[in-house]
Amino acid sequence: MPTRKSNNIMQKTAKTLLLVVFVAVIAMPQTFAASNNAVKIFDLSQSEISDIEIVEQNGVAMAPFRKIFENFGATVTWNEQNKTSRAVKENLSVSVKIGDPTATVNGSKVNLSVPAKIIRNTTYVPFDFVAEIPGIVSHKNISSDYVIWESGSFIKNHGWTQLCDGLIAHAGGGLYKEENGDKIDRIYTNSKEALENSYKNGHRVFEMDFLLTSDGRLAAVHDWNRVGGKKSSEEWKNLKIYGEYTSLFIEDVYQFMLDHPDAFLVTDTKSFAYSDKDKAKQFEYLVNAAEKMDGLLLKRIVPQVYDQSCYEIMMDIYPFDSVIYTLYESPDTDEEVVAFVAKHDNIKVVTMEWYRYTEEFYDNLTKLSKYIYFFTLNVPKEIEKCRSWGIHGFYTDYVNPK
Repeated sequence: MPTRKSNNIMQKTAKTLLLVVFVAVIAMPQTFAASNNAVKIFDLSQSEISDIEIVEQNGVAMAPFRKIFENFGATVTWNEQNKTSRAVKENLSVSVKIGDPTATVNGSKVNLSVPAKIIRNTTYVPFDFVAEIPGIVSHKNISSDYVIWESGSFIKNHGWTQLCDGLIAHAGGGLYKEENGDKIDRIYTNSKEALENSYKNGHRVFEMDFLLTSDGRLAAVHDWNRVGGKKSSEEWKNLKIYGEYTSLFIEDVYQFMLDHPDAFLVTDTKSFAYSDKDKAKQFEYLVNAAEKMDGLLLKRIVPQVYDQSCYEIMMDIYPFDSVIYTLYESPDTDEEVVAFVAKHDNIKVVTMEWYRYTEEFYDNLTKLSKYIYFFTLNVPKEIEKCRSWGIHGFYTDYVNPK
């Protein structure tokens, strides 16, 4: 691993020596520490409060007390002397005091994740507190950190980047095979076992490769050469990767996401190898399959695009909220990359090989409030070194979140 200063000198020789593709990602510059708190995914699309502005303060989603409870049908009062807001409705009484880390609900004290505060002359309270009050909003509690949706969109912009120490499980994550007392690496499997193992180890963001089968389905496979040539969907269904791991279609990955509602999918569709017609076919299949199973899946899918035309083709099919611009097949210069991502707010992620990194490139992307991720690192010390450069996250086979 080079130093930051020596990196530029090594670029030309490194490009001829390295065969492994690294990737980098960008997003809004906010940090959320990994924790064991419950993930709370709030779907407000059918709620009366979906049009209420939720703001983010130091990593916490905050809701306007008065508007929330007035929409709920409560009477809201403000005591200027005590700096206290109170909402009353039938059998519900809620009061919060500015700066107090507790609220009072029907006479009982409730701890707040942060104290109530004044924002733009309005009392704001933590949104997770509001959501725990029956009748305000439906929600599901799951594991890890929390992500919040408003009308199906992230309130925490591109919130997947804030999970799991910025780590992405590459090709579903790596596995080990025990053979004659030795551990043999099993990577690029994109298998059911890889997803389950990575999830068990704390991952919540999974990069998966997809290619079209001979009869037009999206199979989770890195390249057909690894499995003896292109397969039909029936052949792929019955194939065991490395003779033992379960092959998947994109529908199977979606089912995993439905079973694990805090899981996010980064797609690697290898579209650079397809005609424009087949690129469109890939994304049409990806979107249609999600909509048939649960349209909200599309809010947890982060597609990678490989050039500017690929982006346009994809966006004509579905306007994804969060998109990765990956550079390993891009013809763009650094300057062209910066200009392109500057024009598209939903491109908050750029992927690049570590040897393409330069301080100037990094600074120009950072000015656009982007993060950089590298692909693929499996040595914790190398990851920590790159973090010292300002790199936010990493695709990895074997490094797990803390």
